[in-house]
Amino acid sequence: MFSFEEAIRSVNFAYNKTSLPINIQNLFQDEKLINLTSNSQPFWIMVKALKDFVDNEGCGRLPVRGTLPDMTADTFKYISLQQLYHEQAAKDTEAVYNRVQLLLQNLNLPDDTITEQDIKVLCKHASELSVIRGSRIADEYEHKGNADNEISQSLEDPDSLIEHYIILRGIERFYSEYYTYPGEIDEQVEPDIPKLKSCISKLLNEWGCMSSTKEDCIHEYCRYGKSELHSVSSFIGGCVSHEIIKLITRQYKPVNNSFVFNAINCSTESFKL
Repeated sequence: MFSFEEAIRSVNFAYNKTSLPINIQNLFQDEKLINLTSNSQPFWIMVKALKDFVDNEGCGRLPVRGTLPDMTADTFKYISLQQLYHEQAAKDTEAVYNRVQLLLQNLNLPDDTITEQDIKVLCKHASELSVIRGSRIADEYEHKGNADNEISQSLEDPDSLIEHYIILRGIERFYSEYYTYPGEIDEQVEPDIPKLKSCISKLLNEWGCMSSTKEDCIHEYCRYGKSELHSVSSFIGGCVSHEIIKLITRQYKPVNNSFVFNAINCSTESFKL
């Protein structure tokens, strides 16, 4: 028998309106999907087929994953329900695969360009699909992206780690002006504090930001004096290794753009600058 207590705890999910995740909505509006050609990557052909499925057979929903989460039920009912999920997932996969074949024909591409196994993987992970388009560091420094808006919005959050990014950028400017790092010389720690504040203020003015960074944080960076902690370096090295593995194996989502690690409270945050 099913657990009524478990059903009561989950009833709010049942009454939620079915809607597509924002990452899927963005994919369905992408120009590469709208303007398919024979040179389009197989990924966009599959996403186009997925969109056609959602608009037609799916009636606004993504394909069923085919897996059933753990729940309180007797063996017979659980297996029966699981079988229903498997059957519906197979039907959805077949519908998407048929639409892929139709698209391949219209684009004059070979039928084996996209395999049925590719479609099974696509349908199983449909809700997790997303496209990450990186940017150049030069664009970030030349204000060609959305860095200014991202920084301004993040500064409004008192718990955001964006202030560390701003101070590090200020330290870069400090070095370009004085050819040394703030606090690198013990006798210059206190005199370097107002100099670093000035560099940071110039940056914030260039970005059109009205807020400022915390003074105690600036003091700590000057007292830090370009030191390097082995534990922090080790952690950052591990993060970089993970990202390289993601890119090589093409598995999992890489960090998009800037990544900040606060070793004091072991918190992290990424920014699209």
